Amino acid sequence: MAATLTKAALDKVFVGISKIQLAPVGTLAATTFDNSDEIFTVKDSVSFSQAQPSKTEIKVDQFSAPIAALYESGEFTIEGSIPSVAKEILQYFFKTNAATNPSITGFTKSTAVDLENKIINAMVKITSADGTMAVVIPRCEFIANFDWSSTSSNAFAVAFTATPKINPDGKGDVLFYEK
Repeated sequence: MAATLTKAALDKVFVGISKIQLAPVGTLAATTFDNSDEIFTVKDSVSFSQAQPSKTEIKVDQFSAPIAALYESGEFTIEGSIPSVAKEILQYFFKTNAATNPSITGFTKSTAVDLENKIINAMVKITSADGTMAVVIPRCEFIANFDWSSTSSNAFAVAFTATPKINPDGKGDVLFYEK
């Protein structure tokens, strides 16, 4: 039997992000992301990580070593920051209030945001910087918050946390694509 884990795997390295696209949850098709929403993130703000699995050992009184072990998947999150508080971003990620607010001196437009959490379910596609690879999460739950930690050097941002969920189609929860 020929080896499958070889140096050739190093030709397929996913580095950087050229695009993050969001589409409504549904059946994944070849054209799902063709006209989808695209978000732009602060450089190096996106993290895609899964914690190590937790382990529970099963032991008996007669032996010092375990007789079995149970594993549970670690928490999986995607986080990032969008450097914009444009009306479209606010309406997508937050519950907005339809109230009409009066203009204030020098400003004529307003968007009223309620601080109640809004959970967004979406399909996510992240494309590598060189465009040769992509990862798709068919069902992901997003929640956002405001982040403006350094007012003199950082843009007022909409930070998001996304949690990948089980794919109801049963065809993989995280899908990796390559050209």
